Amino acid sequence: MKMFSALLTGLYGSFIAHAYPVDHPAKFSRLVVFGDSFSDNGNGSWVVSNGTWPVDPAYYHHSFSNGPKWNDVVAKQLGLELINLATGGATTNNDFVAGGTGAESTIPVPSAADQVLSFLSWDKPQAGDIFVHWIGANDILFNTSITGAQVTSLINENVNRLFQAGAKTIILANYLNATTFPATYNSSAYNVPSVQEYVPALTKGLEQIAAGYSAYAKTAVIDVQDLFNDMFSDPEAYGFDEDYVNPPTACLTGVYTSEGVPRHLCSDPDKHIFFDLYHPVKELDLVGQALGIGSGASRGLTDLLVKYQHIFSLSSLGHLQAEKSYLGEIPIVRDAPWRSSQRS
Repeated sequence: MKMFSALLTGLYGSFIAHAYPVDHPAKFSRLVVFGDSFSDNGNGSWVVSNGTWPVDPAYYHHSFSNGPKWNDVVAKQLGLELINLATGGATTNNDFVAGGTGAESTIPVPSAADQVLSFLSWDKPQAGDIFVHWIGANDILFNTSITGAQVTSLINENVNRLFQAGAKTIILANYLNATTFPATYNSSAYNVPSVQEYVPALTKGLEQIAAGYSAYAKTAVIDVQDLFNDMFSDPEAYGFDEDYVNPPTACLTGVYTSEGVPRHLCSDPDKHIFFDLYHPVKELDLVGQALGIGSGASRGLTDLLVKYQHIFSLSSLGHLQAEKSYLGEIPIVRDAPWRSSQRS
């Protein structure tokens, strides 16, 4: 049933509600995204692989899922121009851990560092830009000996490049534990201390980055792991089938070479958390329902923002004026609105 756009769209609204005060209302106009397959909407891996991956027809527009990505949904709801450089298989920096895409992850891809440098080579941050930098999962999947501190050091370099170029609104995010994908569940290669310690260290580093820039820009850290943990602990509350969650089971199998099984597509993807071995199910219908505010995805974020009208004066969607100061408080979004709404 319901998952990823609810996470990012709901948390985007929560970020807005806890954003740092600004002198004047900010009219957001562009959503600029750097990342991996969790944000690749079909213009990343499909392009760098010369139209060879992901090729399975069950993938929506070659997007690694069976529906629109969170950034497509958010951009449409807010009327933002979407500039999406996210590419499946990307790591934080190829000089540290080389990324790769394709059925065997052997096709080179631009890292998040490459994506940021590319953007800054042909564009520059504008006052109405929202930057989302979401990277780090493939680093630990491709190299289980690295640490979260090493990765966040590289993320900080990317954030600093954006900030020095003029970025004023920056959202960061962590990931679910690398042992909870269908591909890695109960894998001896991943059930090691370095992997278990990775996401907590990554999260701590992201919080430190957000804190470091909070006096000069609006920053937030989205705790993706917290949402996944909640879904794993009580899948039926989100409409998932317990049998597909414990253990985590993919709807689409047989597309990666390492699987070694015939291709198979399930008939009930909405009952799964994962569409394939590494990626969540579709997002388009998740926003309103997962927030517990009705079935219309187009109204999800609008309704969420209305819930925060005691903090912000909303003159129009995406046009916000702070009424209450949160200076010195980094909005680390954990017990966020989507959870309490979902369970009510």
